[in-house]
Amino acid sequence: SHTIAYAQSIGARSIYMVTGGRPRHMRWEEAAEIFSAIVAPCLPEAKAAGVPLLIEPAPFVYATVHLSHSLRETVRLAEMANIGVCIDLFSSWAEAGLKETIERAMPICQLVQVGDYKCGDTSVPCRAVPGDGDIPIRQLCEWILGAGYRGGFDFELIGPRIDQEGHFDAVKRAGVYMTGVLEDL
Repeated sequence: SHTIAYAQSIGARSIYMVTGGRPRHMRWEEAAEIFSAIVAPCLPEAKAAGVPLLIEPAPFVYATVHLSHSLRETVRLAEMANIGVCIDLFSSWAEAGLKETIERAMPICQLVQVGDYKCGDTSVPCRAVPGDGDIPIRQLCEWILGAGYRGGFDFELIGPRIDQEGHFDAVKRAGVYMTGVLEDL
């Protein structure tokens, strides 16, 4: 409730979050039902404030704090909880059936998060400036826009590559790259 009120006061367009983890003995479906029940009382408040609640996929190494680790799982959980999704390209770019999952996500997609990945990086967080890595960002954005998305894109620029370059320079280059991609598309 405090986060919803604060988000409304600053004009935020959405709140995206992780779900919390689950005990090892609990099935994913059970944990998803619990998350859905816990978030349910916040839905009318978020709707009245005009601040949608979203979840994003997160790498499986964050299983202690989050349930959904693919876009497919994220969409399924968001549909169960009656909330929206943030498509995180870093976390979902390599999954099977991604174009179809993006299309399924569109009615509830409120944000797209862009980060890149350089194949061979093995420590988390391991983001690269968009355009420097191996994620097919242009293709993914083409699918996302082709599915009808007209919302915002944000950057997730964290990790050693970003620290080494400097945050300001990394964000500036990311902005130039993504502006070119989106204008072209």
